[in-house]
Amino acid sequence: YILLGLWAHEACSQAMESPTPHESFRRFWSYVEDCGIDTRYVGCGLNVTHDERYIFENETKSFLNASGLLEAEDGSLLYHGFHGVEVTADTGIPEDVLRSEQPFYLPIHFIEPMELPVVQFNLDFDPNSVPSLASTIHEAFSNSLPTASARVDRQAQFGTDYPYYGVTLIHPGRLNQKEGQTQHYSTIPVNCNEVLLQVNQAIKGTREKMEVMIYDTTPNATDFSGLPSPYFLCGATLHQDGSIRDKRTSIEFSQEVTLDEVLNGDRKTTQHAETINFTSREWTFVVQANNSANAGSEMAFIALGAILILLSTICLSLLVYTNARKIREISRIKAAIEAEKTVVRLESARKAAQRERDLNDFIAHE
Repeated sequence: YILLGLWAHEACSQAMESPTPHESFRRFWSYVEDCGIDTRYVGCGLNVTHDERYIFENETKSFLNASGLLEAEDGSLLYHGFHGVEVTADTGIPEDVLRSEQPFYLPIHFIEPMELPVVQFNLDFDPNSVPSLASTIHEAFSNSLPTASARVDRQAQFGTDYPYYGVTLIHPGRLNQKEGQTQHYSTIPVNCNEVLLQVNQAIKGTREKMEVMIYDTTPNATDFSGLPSPYFLCGATLHQDGSIRDKRTSIEFSQEVTLDEVLNGDRKTTQHAETINFTSREWTFVVQANNSANAGSEMAFIALGAILILLSTICLSLLVYTNARKIREISRIKAAIEAEKTVVRLESARKAAQRERDLNDFIAHE
């Protein structure tokens, strides 16, 4: 997810330099789909002043008119401009409305795939109108590091009969020491249940049945509703004992349970807990396996190993990407130096030849 956020940030930078920015970002999404990366959508937010607002709104309208997206039955656009959550005078409660005049906005200006209703809703949505999201974005810019938000309840959105929480990953891009921090960011929804799906695939083939739970244990943190940490993110029973063979049904998501209840509950299981850092937050993975199986404790370590390998792969990818950019930059500088040396040599040879011609002319004259 972090590597995808960096990739999306670079795609946003290229889109802003393109004469057709929205089409450029749509091409980037096609690459994401071709790579098989499992995410519902990818967005990019911009820092827009009030004087610039109408320019970006008109740019979006031109793109929608040309593409035929967000078009009502009567041919009118369902897009009206920057929008966000504000308290309306009529109802006195927060509602999604057109943004009132602000010194600046942070709208999600590029977002794909536009065919999804949730993506259409988030087009030019200003997260700065939601305090919890605004603090996540400002923290990312302040630290120049990718930052994850607190959990948000997405059960109603996905219509599941079990808890479905997610977080929003904000990536401010790579800090440029010469140009400073960029003025745009990428945003990716991370659904915690999908993390467990990846874990389930990583341990596929083992003959063990275990429970894996994830909790946000970030110190002094709260979720969107104000609940203090530690709080539940997701949990599931992974059926790896051969009783369920279909990989799509080999995981059964569980109901919400507190961390204390898990750690101090039934001791008939082998239990192991491990805390890892996911951007600015701390996530604790708890693995429980039935003691009746001889390899119960071994399977717990295998599951945690799979998780650590997954995270290590992400970190290694970031390292390789950073080193590759550094090597390209060094190569560019060396090439520029060699070119400059060549120019100096040619200039020196030209001057020497000119001096020799002048001397010959003088001798001939004498």
